[in-house]
Amino acid sequence: VLGAFLIDYVSWHWGFVAIALLALLSWVGLKKQMPSHKVSVTKQPFSYLFDDFKKVFSNRQFLGLTLALPLVGMPLMLWIALSPIILVDELKLTSVQYGLAQFPVFLGLIVGNIVLIKIIDRLALGKTVLIGLPIMLTGTLILILGVVWQAYLIPCLLIGMTLICFGEGISFSVLYRFALMSSEVSKGTVAAAVSMLLMTSFLA
Repeated sequence: VLGAFLIDYVSWHWGFVAIALLALLSWVGLKKQMPSHKVSVTKQPFSYLFDDFKKVFSNRQFLGLTLALPLVGMPLMLWIALSPIILVDELKLTSVQYGLAQFPVFLGLIVGNIVLIKIIDRLALGKTVLIGLPIMLTGTLILILGVVWQAYLIPCLLIGMTLICFGEGISFSVLYRFALMSSEVSKGTVAAAVSMLLMTSFLA
């Protein structure tokens, strides 16, 4: 919404200034609050790194869980990439209306994560994924209804994407944890492998 205001009433150039200020604020906050522990680490030959990655990528359970992550996260990535074209170029929303349309979508993601925190200890580990994915499917069906009934396209877009993001909120981090824990290799290497596969999937 702030970016839309800057575009409409000041200049799009100030958007980068706002991003820089927020980045600086984040850096200061992290520098003050981020815990840091100095741990002595024994240096290993560089070949150990390749051996660790080989173990990780040969783990079928790791590959299955990690390749499921972009399937869960892709709808939000597509929304971020395509919603300006859909809402502004095609549906002729103003910049401010476009900014306001993002509120329910990202609020759904935030609420999903909050709900996950509240219920994670009450359910078997992984149960929230089985709850979240049907919610995402319901959101997808609502999106399809919006395509069929064009008069309700915008409400269906927002309701459908909100449900999808809510389902992602209670599913993604659990899947991510399963992927990290699926290999006995050091978690730094596993996390790097997850990131590599995620970025490759998003690129494809």
